[in-house]
Amino acid sequence: MFSWKSVFMPGAHPRDPISSKTSIGAMHYPAWLARELHKGREFEVVKVFIQTEHHCLLDGTAVEFRANLTYDVPKELAEIFIAEREGALPIAVLMEPGTEPRRAKDESKVIVKVKMLSTQKSSPDGISVLDYKGGETYDLPKPIADGFLREGWAELKTSKDDKEEK
Repeated sequence: MFSWKSVFMPGAHPRDPISSKTSIGAMHYPAWLARELHKGREFEVVKVFIQTEHHCLLDGTAVEFRANLTYDVPKELAEIFIAEREGALPIAVLMEPGTEPRRAKDESKVIVKVKMLSTQKSSPDGISVLDYKGGETYDLPKPIADGFLREGWAELKTSKDDKEEK
C-alpha cells in the first residue's frame, strides 16, 4: 500500500486541481514506478488512459501523469483516477475493463540501446541527475529509454544498426 494525495498546481483552483503548467521537481510516473519496483515493492496494476494531466504525491514524492498516455497504475490509484469528478472528466479511464489486476514488472532491469538526438537530463534513481548527450549511444533502463523515445529525444538502436556502423 502507498499514500496518495492530490496536489494543487500553480494556476489551478480547488475545484480543478489540474493545471497545464508543469510542476518543477515532479517525477514522471514511470520513473517513480521503476524506482519503487527496483526497491522490491510489489503492486497489482491495471492499465488506465490519462485524460487530463494530473500531479499528485505518491508516498510523499511529487509525481506527474501526462495527458493522453497509458499507464499501468496500482489498482487503488486507478479507483481514485476513474471516479466521477463534479464538473470535470475523470482523471483516467480503464483500458481493460473487467480484467484482473496483474503484478507490475520491474522494467528497470530491461536495458534498451538508444541514440540521443538531443542532450537531455534524467534521473534513473530519482536522486542523481545525469546528462545524456545528443549524438551519443546509451544503454538505458527501459522506463527512461521509453520517455526519451516518446518525446522524440532519442531513437531506438538495433543490433543491425551496430553492424552497419562497423
